[in-house]
Amino acid sequence: MKTFPTVSQSRKRTSTANERCNALRERFATLPLATEVKQTSAPLLIMTHLYGDRYLHNAALETGF
Repeated sequence: MKTFPTVSQSRKRTSTANERCNALRERFATLPLATEVKQTSAPLLIMTHLYGDRYLHNAALETGF
């Protein structure tokens, strides 16, 4: 049976992710290319997970991917 994280676990993960992001911003004046690609592709991956391939296709048409 799959269990979902509690609110405090989710907040802790978000806090940790924010700390990593802030550390990267301090280290690099401009973000590395892999980070930029990850940031731009994340919304498309979320839409695929939530709605399926037809929404990904629509997003790809709108964004030019």
